[in-house]
Amino acid sequence: GGSDRSASRPAGTDGIDGNEWTSWRGPENSGVSRATGLIDHWNSEQDNVLWKQPLGGRSTPIVMNGKVFVIRLTGDHESWQEEVVCLDAFSGEILWRHAFDIFHSDIASDRVGWTSVAGDPETGYVYAHGVQGHFFCFDEDGNVIWHRSLGEEVGAFYRYGGRTHTPVVDGDLVIVSFLSSSLGDQGRGMHRYLAMNKRTGEVVWWSAPGRAPLDTTFGVPAVAVVNGVRQLIGGNGDGWIYGMKIATGEKIWGFQLSKRGINSSVVVRGNRVYVSHSEDNIDTTAMGRFVCIDPTGEGDVTQTHEVWRREGFGAEAVAPVLVGDRLFAVNKGGELICLDAETGEEHWSFKAAKEAWGSPVWADGKLYLPEVRSKFHIIEAGENEARLLSTIEFTSSERMVDLRGAPAIAYGRIYVMTREMLYCLGSADYEPTPIVISPLPDTGPADAVAASVQVVPGEVQVSPGSEVRFTARLFDARGRLIEEVRQGEGVNWTLSGLRGTITGNGVFTADPSVNGQFGTLTVTARSGGREITNSARIRILPNLPFSEDFENIGEGDRPTHWIGATPVKYRTVIEDGNHIFQKTSDLPQFWRSYALFGASTLSEYTITADVRGALKRRSQPDIGLVNSRYLLELRGNDQQLRIVSWVPMPRVVQSIDFTVDPDVWYTMKFRVDYEGDRGIVRGKVWTRGEPEPAGWTIELEDSMPHREGSPGIACYSMADIFFDNISVVKY
Repeated sequence: GGSDRSASRPAGTDGIDGNEWTSWRGPENSGVSRATGLIDHWNSEQDNVLWKQPLGGRSTPIVMNGKVFVIRLTGDHESWQEEVVCLDAFSGEILWRHAFDIFHSDIASDRVGWTSVAGDPETGYVYAHGVQGHFFCFDEDGNVIWHRSLGEEVGAFYRYGGRTHTPVVDGDLVIVSFLSSSLGDQGRGMHRYLAMNKRTGEVVWWSAPGRAPLDTTFGVPAVAVVNGVRQLIGGNGDGWIYGMKIATGEKIWGFQLSKRGINSSVVVRGNRVYVSHSEDNIDTTAMGRFVCIDPTGEGDVTQTHEVWRREGFGAEAVAPVLVGDRLFAVNKGGELICLDAETGEEHWSFKAAKEAWGSPVWADGKLYLPEVRSKFHIIEAGENEARLLSTIEFTSSERMVDLRGAPAIAYGRIYVMTREMLYCLGSADYEPTPIVISPLPDTGPADAVAASVQVVPGEVQVSPGSEVRFTARLFDARGRLIEEVRQGEGVNWTLSGLRGTITGNGVFTADPSVNGQFGTLTVTARSGGREITNSARIRILPNLPFSEDFENIGEGDRPTHWIGATPVKYRTVIEDGNHIFQKTSDLPQFWRSYALFGASTLSEYTITADVRGALKRRSQPDIGLVNSRYLLELRGNDQQLRIVSWVPMPRVVQSIDFTVDPDVWYTMKFRVDYEGDRGIVRGKVWTRGEPEPAGWTIELEDSMPHREGSPGIACYSMADIFFDNISVVKY
């Protein structure tokens, strides 16, 4: 018992602790544990169950410093939240919990907690990415070291499918990816990778290596050193596999695997990348493919760097496992195969499950395989055959007991999370043998010639008059840091689209008289007789009170600092000499749209706007205002006025009948007050030009209120929507 695991690793060693499981695929990012003497059977009630806790979920636990960390859905309806839970790895005692709200997400409750958390052995920090865009850095005691709201800050969006990405920690970086559409050169919806300083949350780089995404995805990238270049390698929403320099985000190579997004994660060793998918192939009518890719190329390597393929083998979500020269993979239908890793030749196949979703883990000659439909299998994986050792079937009077995550192996124990329970399995008298794994090799000393320059921070959001110090970093062609450069060292700083000043040593000061703007800061350096450049994104958030009547916005343009107000969705139009803001697109993927225009930490304010909806194909729009992550909606087709939080469920909602006529201007007013632990959410609507009603039109009481959030506008419709005279004031 207890959290003392000092026997796990010898004191003073610098390698990776092979008795821990700090990321979803383990210490070597391969789904392999080097532990021996593990159990080969268990009974869900008692035999080899060391402890269990009613903490169900759909992801994979991590285990670090004697603690287990999971992310999951908690509560019921009005109390629904997402939470990170920390337990003692040996006793199962709950040490701390941190719950956070869900909002601005199309993801349903049964898909909350899709990601796994990630741990950093160096700092002891734990990173969590939620289905609403919350990104937390906790210390191991549950204190929030830093936090970002990715939807409100950088336009990340979270669609109904629920596929959300698990963070990756490497060196000083924590990296996460998502689909996003924000502002400036990131207005177009793309699958983007965001690297942040793991200690501070400061943006280090952005990367969008692919084309327009076809799907949301959840495959987790792997880190590898290829030809001396440290790479981040993973599948993309456009159906490609990409390799990027992990220090800078620069794309090195791409391999087109599928017509749809890639959900299964890659496994990498040396000059081999292994990955599968279950959707349409790009060049055959077969569904699904398993491939081995040589990652040593550059550019599009689809036709040149495929080592071998297995046609028609489709793993929708399951990652392969690489053990020595053997490769284990499970397809969507539960067929387990063992292949020669170098040639792709099949050694054996075994019908392991009816449907597989959670990835298997290999240890001690056995594969530990969860099956979606209530079963968990332990399979002996021999050289020439597989043999079933044990199967556990979970039962429930309420619903099927899903198993969606992978098991984690640490300290000789196996941690399994079902939809209803978290189990710790093993032998009570097991004594772990120290396992030290050599880290990925260093890429060597830096070359003298700089090939790229990086601006840090790569993106900031500050208020008018703020001062920010930027630094330029020079990297060689292998993505190795050469040095940081400042004034007098051959660098030049310039501003674009911003009113403010920049000094020769990279200190930017925003113009205090401009209440909201967006632009870039570009650094230019000379190296090897040529100029290299890169830019940082700067968003100046408006102070309150804030107002926008669009009279200073040109026809066809948008406020530059609004998140989500992209050209395909919004534009300023002129009617009778008056500038108004129009939501235009009738493409289904853009029917639901948020445009946010303030800090995610704003609280205790009132938002007011004039709104009008058109009639198209006998359909009227839903027109909304956003205040502190609540939505006040005029629902044209339903002829209702509604206050709601977390639309697809909803968590809390209040609706009343309300006549909404097309092509009529209304004024909407929306406010959130707090009385102790309660939130009182109030809205009113009246025909523009008429006196404002004395009382509120609609009111909702929330026992678990949102206490902050960016103000904004919200739309859901194929019909055009118009806004004017928006104001946000403190009350």
